[in-house]
Amino acid sequence: MTGDPDVLSFIREHIRSVWALELLLKLKADPERCWAANELVEAMRASHALIDDNLAALMAAGLVIPDDRGCFRYRPAAPVLARLCDELEETYRVRPVTVIRWISAPTERLRSLADAFKFSGKLPGKSGPKGGDK
Repeated sequence: MTGDPDVLSFIREHIRSVWALELLLKLKADPERCWAANELVEAMRASHALIDDNLAALMAAGLVIPDDRGCFRYRPAAPVLARLCDELEETYRVRPVTVIRWISAPTERLRSLADAFKFSGKLPGKSGPKGGDK
C-alpha cells in the first residue's frame, strides 16, 4: 500500500461520487463478468442516467471497457490504475467514512490535504526568500 496521498489523488481525478465508487467496486468484484447497463441499473437500484453517466466517466478514466455487445467490465488500462483501485477498495473497506468525506470534500480541500503529504523540500524553521522573489 503506497498510502493515502495516492488514493486521494485518484479520488480527486476519477471518483466523482459515492455512486461512482460503488459502481466501480461492483464491476471490480467480478472483472470477468460483462454487465449490461440495464443489469447495473437493477443491481445498483439506480437510474439509467446515473449509470450511463458514471460508466462514461469510468471509461474515460481507463477503468472500464465496453464490449461489442454493449456491456461493460472492469479492466484498468494500466497496472497502476489496478493498484490504485485495490488500494481505494481496501481503504473504503477499512475506513468508509473517511473515503466518503474525501469524495464529498471540495476539490481545493482535497488538494490541500494531498499536498500536505508531499515533501516541500524546505527544512523546518527555514523560510524561503522574502521580498517578492518571483
